[in-house]
Amino acid sequence: TEEEKPRRVVFCDIGHSQTQLCAADFVKGKLKILATSSCRTLGGRDFDLALFDMFCDEFKEKYKLDVRSNPRASIRLESECEKLKKTMSANQNKIPLNIECLMEDRDVASKIDRERFEELVKDVLVRFEKLCTDFIATLADLGTPVTPDCLYSVEIVGGSSRVPKIKEIIARVFQK
Repeated sequence: TEEEKPRRVVFCDIGHSQTQLCAADFVKGKLKILATSSCRTLGGRDFDLALFDMFCDEFKEKYKLDVRSNPRASIRLESECEKLKKTMSANQNKIPLNIECLMEDRDVASKIDRERFEELVKDVLVRFEKLCTDFIATLADLGTPVTPDCLYSVEIVGGSSRVPKIKEIIARVFQK
C-alpha cells in the first residue's frame, strides 16, 4: 500500500515573555518534529511595555506625574495596558484608558486606537516577522520546506495571538 502523505503543521506560540515556533508532520497518529525555533525576548509583554511607555510619557507631560517613580502606580498602569491590548484586538475604535487615583490622588485618562498601537509596536512586529521568515529558511535548509502546497495549517496559540497584525504576518509569511 502507498504511504500516506504527512500533514505538515506549524505551531506558533506567542506567550507573555517569549515566542516559539515548531513544525511537525503528522501521519496516522505519529508525530515527527521537524524543527523548532524560539525567541526568549519577544512576547506579549513587549506590546504591553510599548503602551506603558507611551502612557508614562503622556501622563508626565499632561498631568506632571512620573508613573515610573511609583511602583504601585506602575503596576496599575501595566495591568491596564494589558487589558487595553486585549480590548484593542477586538475593536478598531479609540479605546479609552481611565485610571482613578493612579498616584497623588489624581485620575488619568487617555485614548488609543489600533492604528496608533500598531505604529508603537512596529519594531516588535518586524522582529516577529523576521523570526518567522528565519524559521522557514531553517526548514528549507533542513530539506523540509514549508510551502503553501505542503503546509496543512498554522496553529496560533498564546495571549498575543489575538493581535490582528500578528495574524496578518503569519498569513503573509506562511501563505495560510
